[in-house]
Amino acid sequence: MPRFEYSALSDTGGLVSGELEAPNAEAVIAQLHERALLPIHAVERRAGAGEGIAARLARRRAGAALPGKDLALFSQQLARLLKAGLPLDRALEILAAIAGKRAAPVVRATLERVRDGASLSEA
Repeated sequence: MPRFEYSALSDTGGLVSGELEAPNAEAVIAQLHERALLPIHAVERRAGAGEGIAARLARRRAGAALPGKDLALFSQQLARLLKAGLPLDRALEILAAIAGKRAAPVVRATLERVRDGASLSEA
């Protein structure tokens, strides 16, 4: 059975990550909901395929722009966090935490610009 990496929010707003075995991503999401967790992402662990935004962002250099596919996934994860009622700065903090060494500075820089008054699109 495939293994999936996931990140989710607990009811207290904490970030929870791990791995689960399931037949598909929908089953992982259902298991996370059963545990009262809000899924951010669930991707199958395969060599070079199906990786989440954190892994792709980690390989990017700090000043690089995100390609369309990565930006779409990042936006989707951000939307989930905002829909859960988190403020924008907290959502960006969480995404920075799962982004990895190289991407975290990019997300943190975006967070700083937003906190300084810039819109998300400007940041």
